[in-house]
Amino acid sequence: MGLEQQVWSLSDGKRLREVKAPSEKQIEDLLAANIEILDAGWLVIGRQVKTEGGGFIDILCIDQQGALVVVELKRELTPREVTAQALDYASCVSVFTEAQIAETYMAYSRKLGRPETLDKAYERKFGMKLDADAFRGDAGRNEVKIVVVATRMDGSTERIIEYLSEAFKVNINILFFCVLEYNGSLLLSRAWLREREELAAAPAVGRREWNGEYFFNFGDSESRSWEEARKYGFICGGGGKWYHQVISSIEPGSRVWVRIPGSGYVGVCTVREKAVPAPEAVLSVDGKDVPFLELPLKGHYHRDRTDYDEQEFIVKVDWEVSVPKDEAVHEFGFFGNQNIACRPTAPSWEFTLDRLKSVWGLRRDGGGADAGLQG
Repeated sequence: MGLEQQVWSLSDGKRLREVKAPSEKQIEDLLAANIEILDAGWLVIGRQVKTEGGGFIDILCIDQQGALVVVELKRELTPREVTAQALDYASCVSVFTEAQIAETYMAYSRKLGRPETLDKAYERKFGMKLDADAFRGDAGRNEVKIVVVATRMDGSTERIIEYLSEAFKVNINILFFCVLEYNGSLLLSRAWLREREELAAAPAVGRREWNGEYFFNFGDSESRSWEEARKYGFICGGGGKWYHQVISSIEPGSRVWVRIPGSGYVGVCTVREKAVPAPEAVLSVDGKDVPFLELPLKGHYHRDRTDYDEQEFIVKVDWEVSVPKDEAVHEFGFFGNQNIACRPTAPSWEFTLDRLKSVWGLRRDGGGADAGLQG
């Protein structure tokens, strides 16, 4: 049974009247200009993107992990054929090369009148450099998410979506919207067929159970210094609500494998305390507690940000292994991801950890390393 959206005014208790939805073009324009309506963690890289089969993807996005997102808009009833079309489009972009993805964004940015590379747009959006290693999944294809945007749907389409999601772990969802009138203004309401946390928690076909150990991207730059993280015992990230929410989800006692994008893996540590904003962080230096921002730091760690969500968040850690950036370990087949942190379930994660344990002299049971590798 399809979702029904109803909204009431708290001031007078009246139900808001649903009005005729705008054209697909108007909805597409709205979503492309305000993609946070769908997901604030997506970057639009193209509109009306032509596929090999001759079709046109309404909106194509990329998320911070490097996954491509196919957005298909259907203003009225969503027939079963729409699902097949979305799957066809997803299969097309799953084999896009890095050059095709970059060219798609360049063409889109030119149409907007502000030509720039995907690298620059990605760094501006997410505050970190785009890592090409994260594009290809373990099957050699790009990871693709599918979103169908519609006002309503038939029951058969809902069954198909649920079946694909649950039986085959296809990352496909439907966003329902309705347009409401209130005091002369038009309002847009939305609802997802499947909660996105549920989709994120479901491992894709070929993936494994999470082993309890985290992957972490450390953005060594003017914002933060890897050598300072090694010296003082911390990992960090920030500059936006999404970043600190992810970092704050890492619990004390967790084991974290740290990678510098574009360089390779540089360390593994155990978390001592949950993440806190830089102005509140206190680290132990030579047996004394020192406020983080009073340390002689080269990185600026967003110290100019006063908004809580925009601050740098610091996680105190104990290093098992930490190596200089120029000794970072990277090999073909290693796990890569664009998120600041994640819980990997890809087969390449097991391979990566086995290799790192071998290179760094760590025991397979999680024991320590040779003294020469300590931070």
